Amino acid sequence: PVSLTPVSLTPVSLTPVSLTPSSLLLCSESCANAFTFGCMPYHCEQGQSIDEAWTTCRGEIDDGLGPLAEEEVGCIPGCGNTVTMSMAFECGCDNIDQCESDEGTPDDEEGDDGDEVEPVFPYGLVFPRTVAGTTLSGTYGKIYIIGDSLLDGTGSTQGVVEEKIAEILSTTVVNNAVGGFPLEDIAKVPSCSQDVDCKWTIINGGINRDVDLSQVVSRMTGLVEREVATGRKVILQGYPRDCPEAGLAEFISGDFFEAMHDAYVSLAAGKANVWMVDSRNHPLMGDPCNPASRPYRAEDNSHPSPLAGQVFAEEAIKIIMANLDEATLAPVSLTPVSLAPVSSSSPTPLDEENEAVEEQGEVTSQPTMQGIGPLCLSGDTTVHSLQRGTIPLSMVQLGESIFVGNGKYEPVYSFGHFGPNVRNAKMLRISTDSGTIFSISENHLIFIETNEAIPASQLTVGSRLQSSDHNSTAPSFGVERIKSIQNILSNEGVYAPFTPSGKFVVGGTIVVSCYVAMFERLLLFNHHWLAHIFTFPRRLACFYNLTHCQKEEYNADSGIALWI
Repeated sequence: PVSLTPVSLTPVSLTPVSLTPSSLLLCSESCANAFTFGCMPYHCEQGQSIDEAWTTCRGEIDDGLGPLAEEEVGCIPGCGNTVTMSMAFECGCDNIDQCESDEGTPDDEEGDDGDEVEPVFPYGLVFPRTVAGTTLSGTYGKIYIIGDSLLDGTGSTQGVVEEKIAEILSTTVVNNAVGGFPLEDIAKVPSCSQDVDCKWTIINGGINRDVDLSQVVSRMTGLVEREVATGRKVILQGYPRDCPEAGLAEFISGDFFEAMHDAYVSLAAGKANVWMVDSRNHPLMGDPCNPASRPYRAEDNSHPSPLAGQVFAEEAIKIIMANLDEATLAPVSLTPVSLAPVSSSSPTPLDEENEAVEEQGEVTSQPTMQGIGPLCLSGDTTVHSLQRGTIPLSMVQLGESIFVGNGKYEPVYSFGHFGPNVRNAKMLRISTDSGTIFSISENHLIFIETNEAIPASQLTVGSRLQSSDHNSTAPSFGVERIKSIQNILSNEGVYAPFTPSGKFVVGGTIVVSCYVAMFERLLLFNHHWLAHIFTFPRRLACFYNLTHCQKEEYNADSGIALWI
């Protein structure tokens, strides 16, 4: 065992930015120039440290007092830091001149015709580097990735990280990671804190020309605090270990590597809105000398492969989906629901709830779930496809093989529900201690640790669910504990794929049934067994003629398959 000396995490002193409504806007160019090339050098010359100078100048903007508050300067109280302003902190009092030469001085920020020009970044690079996604999610916001070759979209992961996150969350992901960058340069590239549409930053770094552990930890701490101070959330992405037997020219794993990651874990644990994805805990990437881990590394046997990039993306997605702004979710009410059929001629409880919400002007989308109520899962709940990796239910196709647990994949032969246009579907958003998150209707069946399938309405915080991880090298079923349950109205559509075994895995680990509880109580049979018997004729027909089953039709309003 390696004896690791505990790392002292001395936080960098940064004054948090006051998040007034105007902080949704970046500071103007004239304000940024006055801050960086006027206020900061002046206070440094007066003997202040870089922290003190930053606090003083930032205070002039936020408090509306001092030279930066003068009208002609153009600083709006609470405005967000620009790249130029962030670089001023990184350059420090002793390197303000160098900071000016990197970014350009106030006199050369404009061309001869007075038009704005793009700032000059280190090594002549142009940003953004790569961008995935064409839409912007109001729920997740834009997401930025900054770091080195571990996350560089033009490198060994081939852009899989940003593409997978953008695909699953239906948002825009900007990847500004640059191979070979040390933390000093990573802090200079455009990041989430400089984009008003951004909510999340994914960061890695610390092994390129970064040889002093205390300096590495200090720089990463400062970078994280800069992002968090402007209201952003941060995910730290750790490096996978190298195998010492791989014959690498430069072996990066070792005492420094382990101590750095331990420090990052402590940094995330000690700060609100900061999380750590520790690749050392992955069953294969954490065991680099295992031949089974080779697919997670690129041809050089060191950098991550696209498969590793997919794992990075999946872990980030879990964290983001499990930590939505609380204002968008309502506390759960676990009142038992009646599962008896309701006449379509009279309004259901969900109809009445939607009408009440619409009267308040909060939800206007239609159609809503009708008849016996929601019987499915939300379209943003993820499954693992054998052909395409992790995808939302809304993208699953008939005939596609999805993970059903215990190391097995099965084809989707039908959909009990396929309702992409359904809105205001009443769901329970459930998260577990491991970070798995999914949205399920109250009467959809889910397997608990005793291998019994029960309606989701019977779950409570602390309930233990049956689990199975597609990443596991030893196929088996495990248990995950429910951390929270929240009531939501989902506008992501409703889906219930049917597989031959009658079950599948959602959120990466949780085993659910394909079916719902159609009756409030059964004395002789369990809900899952009865539904599985009911679907046998369809399952048999599709086994012999799947092409015919791929032409099935659904009710335009509810999404229920017409054969049901």
